[in-house]
Amino acid sequence: MTAEPVHHFAACRCGFVRLDAAGAPLATGACHCRGCQRMTGGPYSLGAIYPSAAVSVEAGETGPIGADPAAGHQGCIRCASWVFTRPPGLGDIVVVRSSLFEDAAAFAPFVESFLSEKLPFVARVAPHGFDRFPEPKEFPHLIAAYADWEHAAR
Repeated sequence: MTAEPVHHFAACRCGFVRLDAAGAPLATGACHCRGCQRMTGGPYSLGAIYPSAAVSVEAGETGPIGADPAAGHQGCIRCASWVFTRPPGLGDIVVVRSSLFEDAAAFAPFVESFLSEKLPFVARVAPHGFDRFPEPKEFPHLIAAYADWEHAAR
């Protein structure tokens, strides 16, 4: 008998958009690029990578946000909170802003990207780091390593 996956629930700032993410993410991360800094108003963005089929919008409506609609960023149509991204060219995945999860503390970053743009006063927080974004060929290794890391943490 297979156990039902754990569900993680997220909401935008105003609560209009609600998400359900089933199971553990494929990986978690922090992105230090200038675009994420500007979109969050903070030193980085936090994300949890899921297969698209594992994430559903349970309530509300999202629409494109950011300067480049092709980037795949989606936000709440009421409060404009950045809710998730469907990054083009990375397959059928969705990156949920993990700080929006009710259990946000459970989504510590495993990978940091764009360390080349990290603000100098911000400390590194993840065990893996990249000056830019990891190459697609590195994803299988990172996903496997994340699964081991996540299981070891429990």
